[in-house]
Amino acid sequence: MTTTECQTVKCPCNNCSEVIEFSASRAGEVMPCPHCGLDTKLFIHRPPLVPRPKKSTRGMVIGVGLGALIIGAILSIKPGSRLPVSEEVISETMVPLAPPVVLKTLENVEISFSDDVLLVRNQGQFRYRSFFAWLNEEPPDGYQVEVNSLGPGDAVHIPLANFVRNNGLRFNPRAFKVMRVWAGGNGYQYKEYE
Repeated sequence: MTTTECQTVKCPCNNCSEVIEFSASRAGEVMPCPHCGLDTKLFIHRPPLVPRPKKSTRGMVIGVGLGALIIGAILSIKPGSRLPVSEEVISETMVPLAPPVVLKTLENVEISFSDDVLLVRNQGQFRYRSFFAWLNEEPPDGYQVEVNSLGPGDAVHIPLANFVRNNGLRFNPRAFKVMRVWAGGNGYQYKEYE
């Protein structure tokens, strides 16, 4: 008997979001939920990854380089001497700053929802690469789902039960109402939809 066959795992029901405990070897099987009785697919739950901003060391490297350049210039000046200053010298020693990061907007994405489905539609003429949709609480809190690439005119229907918190808890459309929706992340500004 392998470790996977003995290992007990948990996943939420696809319908009622109640936790089901099962042997890891049964992942992928469909069985009736012991809580609601509806068929649900067993899976090994892995919480969705939350996009994290990348740390840049470029600013630090530029700062250290400029600091060393200034210290070197100060140490090379002889006491009592005057340093000629010209625009040519100034322009050669100046280091250009990195451009600010500009997030794109999801200006042509339309989002609507019913009691059990979120509809995401691209009304524009450009393709949007993947981004996240969030329910009820501002990102990164709340329930989230990743919306894959959306071409011009494309629409996707996402069951509300597919939205999951970082702790693995699924949104239960029978117990909660959708009040607000956000979309963004992966290089896009967050935009709120009501």
